Amino acid sequence: MPITSSRSLKRNSRAKALVGASSARKIIKQGNSYYEDLHESLGKFDFVLANPPFNVDKVDKEKIKDDPRFPFGMPRSDNANYLWIQLFYSSLNAKG
Repeated sequence: MPITSSRSLKRNSRAKALVGASSARKIIKQGNSYYEDLHESLGKFDFVLANPPFNVDKVDKEKIKDDPRFPFGMPRSDNANYLWIQLFYSSLNAKG
């Protein structure tokens, strides 16, 4: 069995608890994160645990250009990876 630091073990335990928690099923909502903020996430979370669908294209930037969740503006390319990074960033609170 590999030796794991208590810090790493604690982080992994938290992540597993978050992912596997039965209460998580109650807060999972179906929608499009680019166009909708279903969790009112702006500045709300201490950390972000995400597995987004990277390399998405054809996001309607006109629809989101004034959304405060994208504080760094719209990327020039048609790849939405930078949009995801902005969603993570803007969801963090002062402790995050």
